[in-house]
Amino acid sequence: MFKKRRGLSAIIGGVFMLIVITTAITYTTFNMNQITQLGETIAIKQTTDVEKSTEKFEVVKVSIDNNQFNMTVKNTGNIPVHLNRLWIENTTDSSWPVSRFDINYSLAPGNVTMNIGQNIGLTALDTQSYAAQLVTTRGTAEQMFLNSVGDSTVYLRLTASPSVFPTTFSTNVALEVINTGTTQLLNLQPTMLEVLPTCSSSCEYTLEQSVTPVSFDSVSPGDTAIFEWVYSFTGSNGDILEFTAGLTNDLRNDTVSVSLQTIESALNAEVAIESGGLGNQILIDDDILLFHEETDGTPSGEYQMWSGTGDGGGNGDRIQLDSEVPHFFTNNGSEPITIPAGDWNVAMMLSSEPVATGLKDQNVDMIFHFEDGVGINPDNSESDSSRDLESCGSSSFGPTPIQASADDAEQSDDGSMDLGGGSSDHELVEDNGDYQWMGYRWDVPIPSGVTVTSAYIEFEADETRNETPVDIIIGAQKIADAPAFTTSDDNVKDRWDGTISSVTDEQVQWAPSGWSNNDRGTNTRTPDLSPIIQELIDQGGWTSGNGMAFIIKDNSGGTNDNHRTAKHWDDDGESNSAHLYISWGASDSTPTYRDGLGPHNSGTYEFDGINDCFRSSNDVSDGDGNHIDSNDVSTSLWFKTDPGEITTEEMLVFWEGDGVYPLADYYKISLGEDGTGKILFEYNMDQGLTADVTCRSQNEYDDGEWYHVVATRDASSDDCRLYIKDIDGVATENTIFSNPNHPSYSVVDADGKWYVGSNQELLNYFGGWIDDVMHWNEDELSSSEADDLGRTNYGDNAYRFDLRLELTDSNGNFVETWHTEDDVGVFFADPKDGGDNDDWAYSQQNMTFTLPQKVVGDDQRLELYFDWKDSTATLESLEVDMKIDDTSMLPYPSFMQIPFPSDPFPTYYTHDKDDHFDVFAANTGTDGIFLIYQGTRINFNGTGGAYAALVDRINGTDVNEDHDSLYIPPGEIADLDFYVATDRPSTNAAGNKLIPGSYRTTIWLNGYSDQGETFSRSVPIGSIIVTD
Repeated sequence: MFKKRRGLSAIIGGVFMLIVITTAITYTTFNMNQITQLGETIAIKQTTDVEKSTEKFEVVKVSIDNNQFNMTVKNTGNIPVHLNRLWIENTTDSSWPVSRFDINYSLAPGNVTMNIGQNIGLTALDTQSYAAQLVTTRGTAEQMFLNSVGDSTVYLRLTASPSVFPTTFSTNVALEVINTGTTQLLNLQPTMLEVLPTCSSSCEYTLEQSVTPVSFDSVSPGDTAIFEWVYSFTGSNGDILEFTAGLTNDLRNDTVSVSLQTIESALNAEVAIESGGLGNQILIDDDILLFHEETDGTPSGEYQMWSGTGDGGGNGDRIQLDSEVPHFFTNNGSEPITIPAGDWNVAMMLSSEPVATGLKDQNVDMIFHFEDGVGINPDNSESDSSRDLESCGSSSFGPTPIQASADDAEQSDDGSMDLGGGSSDHELVEDNGDYQWMGYRWDVPIPSGVTVTSAYIEFEADETRNETPVDIIIGAQKIADAPAFTTSDDNVKDRWDGTISSVTDEQVQWAPSGWSNNDRGTNTRTPDLSPIIQELIDQGGWTSGNGMAFIIKDNSGGTNDNHRTAKHWDDDGESNSAHLYISWGASDSTPTYRDGLGPHNSGTYEFDGINDCFRSSNDVSDGDGNHIDSNDVSTSLWFKTDPGEITTEEMLVFWEGDGVYPLADYYKISLGEDGTGKILFEYNMDQGLTADVTCRSQNEYDDGEWYHVVATRDASSDDCRLYIKDIDGVATENTIFSNPNHPSYSVVDADGKWYVGSNQELLNYFGGWIDDVMHWNEDELSSSEADDLGRTNYGDNAYRFDLRLELTDSNGNFVETWHTEDDVGVFFADPKDGGDNDDWAYSQQNMTFTLPQKVVGDDQRLELYFDWKDSTATLESLEVDMKIDDTSMLPYPSFMQIPFPSDPFPTYYTHDKDDHFDVFAANTGTDGIFLIYQGTRINFNGTGGAYAALVDRINGTDVNEDHDSLYIPPGEIADLDFYVATDRPSTNAAGNKLIPGSYRTTIWLNGYSDQGETFSRSVPIGSIIVTD
């Protein structure tokens, strides 16, 4: 009995022992699984944190255009950035709620995107201020204030320089704004709130220069913005002018005062005056002989040439060198001048016609001479930002929606297919126990051989679903061109399991987070699909424009009943369907600038044939002057291929519209399309292979030499023509012509971007050099115009001159030739679409030569002239203008520079011996000064000996033993009036007056500074002619 009970106990104990062991094993397994899951979560979180820490972007510019925000953002980090949310708060109108806008902008590293805020439906006003915040999918945020500083901390300081000055003089009022906060300030606009005069009797102020700049696009934390006004003030000694300024839409401001002052006599002080002049001119270095517009004093009405600053006003004088031969004369003096051996340089400020005379009636729309070497935005000679080029960088597709009903499919687990909207939505992927197969297809214009950098499918939520986890997996049909889905049973599944085809080796798991109804953005976006797409385009047979079919299915083995619900094409429309986005290519694909290696020793760009190209920064439009449309069109360029034969097509220029090339409207000039180095000009009008117009050269041009090509289209008959010349301006073959008999004025709807050195999809990179790209969007160049263009030199021989430098007597009669040179080539002076009086449309171009030591005798002159040469059979001369005597051109307008002479050339300033002498002196130091009567004199040394004169008035105020001059601020000019000069200086002309002749003249200046320093300085002011 006992033994029986003991056996039962052993059985019961064994059962309990089994339970304990099983429980321990189960707990240990659970614990290990939890540790593994925790490790994976930590790894994912660490990866996300690392990516977020390296994600950086900068708001480059914000403005309000057409009452809508316009933000420009640059990715300054090392990983792609996706902007998905914009928050806006009106800080002026408190009744305006804080608003959130969903956006969708992707930026590869280094890329820039514009027009953010132009299509969000928000009306914005320049008169109101806003706080804004841009947010990325990783949670990185950039806050900014627009039109105000908001609650950001800033330091405002208003200053005036000079703060004390004589009546009628001016002061610069500067508002300094330092961003001492942590938020970027955008579109800061200054305002002068009040100008308040305090006068003893009457006074008057004048705004001489409005605020510059009118705004600052962006002020980052720690940066400074400075705004400046210029005011003049007229009144009496002691009058005060008080300024108060601040920022628009901000209450903070600062105040500064200036005053008028005249100082009574004092006899101590010191500072330096750096330059002097005659009349209203300042003398410059003796080796600079400036060309002046004045003709008086020259032998027969020629132009003056001497060492004085320009005095022809802000526009000076424009000489049309193609129709006038200018002659410039120095003045004759009474003493010989020795010029040492060395280089002489005729420095001309030139502005060219952009095209030869025969083409002036044809309005060129785009010109790229590629002379500035700024690769990121190369030289746009039309000065129109809408036509700018940029480095191609990476390319992208989308986000592009589903295009047809048969391109998104829902397959039930029983194999039945739904393509036509039988289902109101797409469950991803479980639907009441049915584990569905989902298919999504696009025709994708991505070429083979490129590197895919990012990709995703983005859905729009059809209902709110938050249950987790959702466990699905994404692959793609592994064929080179996936067809549309059909209603055949299992048509999605069969593309995965090998029945029709197999799935890609690369697959991506997806556990989407919660969705809210109508959401579209980060939450509804798949993980990166780059590995899948890379596998598809790397397989044999892939061609740009082929189909990709993505398949989404359950990854839980039928154990996970959570899902997300998306809208689809048939029930919700194209815009609400799934969208595919892909980016590919190198982020840096800027061609290399090569100075002096162009067709005429000009600058040019070298394209590496791998990934270098330029593209338009904007899409083509009618207003940009580059939309082919139904217009007569002409395009020209210089090119030189890399060594070696071309065997595949390489694009020189390319325009493309909607669709996938070549089944799209396009316009191109290329080499190698037929496997040879022949040039092809072709355009397609109806998105079909039979609607193209083709002109192809007979010869091959892949020999590493420079060639010029002009391609034209006659829209009335859709004829195409090619004109080709070599570097010497000689036609290499007769005009190539094609008449395809298409309907007249067919539309080439190439309204995407246009490219230099590549195209949008097949890439077809050009290897070699390209220069001087020009485009006429409404003109077909004639054969003679194309001939003129091919013979035009945009390099070192744009214009040719016969140059002469001669020695003459005082009457201009020839004495001897110093230098003669024919056909002197001068480099192209790009006008940048500027006007006759736009300084920026002129650039200095030089003619240089070397001479031995030369002597200009007393009563002799130098004569310089140059004669523009007309066109030849192989060279078309451009018309060109030269600007002289322009006071606003810095450092000088046109001049001749010579080796430094032993004595200065005489000025054209003449002085009557019976008159007071008027001279200007400039205070170029940093301290304000006062001049005193004692020691301020003018001295003459020349034909009749030595003479001098006492100072009478300075800036219109008497100066004598009892009164010093008015205060002369830094940067201001003092007008000094001296008594009649004699050999015994006095106030009443006692002694002998100057004898007529040539005199070297010096002023002696004595005074003191506002810092208590004294000075005494002699300033040579050149050689003058004294007359009776």
